[in-house]
Amino acid sequence: MVSFLLFGVSLATQPPADYRAHLHSQVALNVSQLAAQGQTQQALDLASMFSSQVEPAAPISYEVGLLYNRLGDMDLALTHYNEALKLNPNSAPARYDRGEIHLLRGELDRAEEDLVVAATLSPEHWAVHMRLAELTALQNKPNEMEAHLLAALREGLDLSLLTTSPKWKVWANDDVLGPKITRIILVYGGENVLDQLRSP
Repeated sequence: MVSFLLFGVSLATQPPADYRAHLHSQVALNVSQLAAQGQTQQALDLASMFSSQVEPAAPISYEVGLLYNRLGDMDLALTHYNEALKLNPNSAPARYDRGEIHLLRGELDRAEEDLVVAATLSPEHWAVHMRLAELTALQNKPNEMEAHLLAALREGLDLSLLTTSPKWKVWANDDVLGPKITRIILVYGGENVLDQLRSP
């Protein structure tokens, strides 16, 4: 078995109540830090070694999925998000990230399943409500889109973010979705945001 000292956890210290969860979190943090430093292979090696010599762990699988997602390999990202969710179906980050990939791929039913769960698990994160607004816009459901956009606003969305997305420009000029978006922006975002969305 791999020495726990390798993972920054000394057996000489009193272990926390949930020692396995603490260990998983510590190794996941190490994987994340290595990835952030550009040490991709070292991050993957650490995750693989822990999984094979200690045990698979949802937080570590998630970090590997996130690494591949940032590298642009959605297939490998999905593989590891699936593994993370098999180990812990209540992993909100894995639910959100997997749902986002499904949304980008146009797999709307799968995206909805994951994003609804993510919003239930982490209702305080505006990004998941934003993705649900995008999903319902794609489904041409203006009332649902409006509700999700309002939820995103309540949790901290900056409406100017919409101006960076070509699809929101399309929806802002849509006969069905446009009036809902216009009302929200005029109440919360100001005419400048609306002008940018309506510009060619």
